[in-house]
Amino acid sequence: MHQQDYENAIVNYDKAIELDPNNAISFANRGSAYHMLGNYKKAIADYEKAMELGLSPEQSQDIEELLETLR
Repeated sequence: MHQQDYENAIVNYDKAIELDPNNAISFANRGSAYHMLGNYKKAIADYEKAMELGLSPEQSQDIEELLETLR
């Protein structure tokens, strides 16, 4: 993906989160887009929010591994 694609994805995830602020997957995916753009502070915040809201065990493990590399 190109930088513009990640930026567009963030805009769309912002809208999804506005509609459903309890959707952990939207936070995790937006976090991934921030991560790919190098905005690690926002990626960490979104990953932590996704964990707080609840993910499947597999998704939680993936996010935990990402958080370990970013902290």
